[in-house]
Amino acid sequence: MNWINENILIDFELPRDIKEIADECERFNAEGNYAYDNYADLLGNMCKEAYRQGHLTRKQWDLMELRYIYGN
Repeated sequence: MNWINENILIDFELPRDIKEIADECERFNAEGNYAYDNYADLLGNMCKEAYRQGHLTRKQWDLMELRYIYGN
């Protein structure tokens, strides 16, 4: 399975907690593990909160969603 949009590159530093969840999404994607859906939802919520707190820009949040939430 490939839920991640590989055409979207994340070339910016992420807060540690978001990076950990993104790494899990990458692993679940590679394994075809359906836990991906739950982690992708969590990642989306975490990115939204990071944006609200000023830790991510709107463009960065959008890129995270395009890669992990909307995927392929």
